[in-house]
Amino acid sequence: MQVECPHCRKKGRLADKYEGSKVRCPACSGKFIARVMVEKPLQWYFAEGREKKGPFTEREIMEKVKAGGLSGETLVWHRRLPRWLPAATVFRELAKESNEAVCSSCYKVKARAEMIAHGEGMLCDECKLALLQKQRDGNGEMEEIEMDFAGMGARIFAKVLDLLILTVLGVGVEMISRHFFPFHSQADLNTAFVITLLINMAIGLAYIAGLTGIYGATPGKMILGMKVVDAAGGRIGMGQAFVRYVGEFVVVPLTVMVDYLVAFFDSSRRTLYDRISDTRVVRV
Repeated sequence: MQVECPHCRKKGRLADKYEGSKVRCPACSGKFIARVMVEKPLQWYFAEGREKKGPFTEREIMEKVKAGGLSGETLVWHRRLPRWLPAATVFRELAKESNEAVCSSCYKVKARAEMIAHGEGMLCDECKLALLQKQRDGNGEMEEIEMDFAGMGARIFAKVLDLLILTVLGVGVEMISRHFFPFHSQADLNTAFVITLLINMAIGLAYIAGLTGIYGATPGKMILGMKVVDAAGGRIGMGQAFVRYVGEFVVVPLTVMVDYLVAFFDSSRRTLYDRISDTRVVRV
């Protein structure tokens, strides 16, 4: 998708998965939320004597060129061109009438011999090198997203909030269980315990893994303005959320809470279960 930095107006491309994520502009280092840039279509004009004709869409002006309605000397203009230019400089169909051409990327007028054809237009040396670099990198996107990682203090507080909510839910399940399975015998007690345990496990799974997979955060994290994302800053799915859930409730007890301490020394504030699931917790 095409995006534009609201601070310095630099334009660039990002993968669609970054939409709605916080990114850093490579030009001015300003942070902004990536949104699809809706660009106004170009309006073309040409001069006929002293009269300005237009506006025309790009398709309409190209039809005129192909039909011979414009000569190479006809002056044309749109808002990206530095000035009114001969049509032979702008359109490849009329290239034989001019030794210069307009770069379709930076819109600077350069010697045609130093440019290469690209799509419907031409590219100058600088833009040609940039294109080759993008192709070599494999994506041609803006700089890698720099995420605003959540601090461990806020994460622990969010965890406490989630545990309080789960405790209230667990007490509710316990009360309902006592109502339907009164403890008249040891067998009743065992049955009530097993059913209560299974229900609470299901609630915990739905609460933590389910909500994280669907919304990217549990209520505790939502309250404190955090969400769980993948390594690229995108949304995680149910599978990744489940791996994270299992990792947390297996690794944390086994490491006697050392799992959380690891995050204090990690630049991305990753716990061990974050590493297992390849997730990050960021502020939104």
